[in-house]
Amino acid sequence: MSHSEGLNRRLKLKQNELSLNRKIKLVQEVSTRCHSTLDMLESILLNEDPLKSISIVSANDIFENVPSDEEFDFIYEIYWLSQPLKELTVFFSGCYVTTSVLHPSIYKMVNKTLPEMTFKDNNINKIFETVLR
Repeated sequence: MSHSEGLNRRLKLKQNELSLNRKIKLVQEVSTRCHSTLDMLESILLNEDPLKSISIVSANDIFENVPSDEEFDFIYEIYWLSQPLKELTVFFSGCYVTTSVLHPSIYKMVNKTLPEMTFKDNNINKIFETVLR
């Protein structure tokens, strides 16, 4: 979509039609940018309704590239599984981080944040269990 001005225009029009308070561009993954895949997934989730609407009315191949409902559920769960890791990375890359915050932060993530998460998809559960080991 980012390479097509027409599709970008349609996305913005659909966001306006759906009265979304936010106008979120679709973010592309950049291998050298930290968390760009997670940012890309977030932009897809925030644009789920406009993307589905565009795919229904468009007479081009965008329909084949828009995730199905099951794929959106999977993206959502991957996003929520990865979000605490992003927050921790951003926190540790900030100014004046000391080792005194390292152990409590990881402890909280492993013992509180992650165990409270539940997922519908078995593949996500397997990834989740691997992360907790």
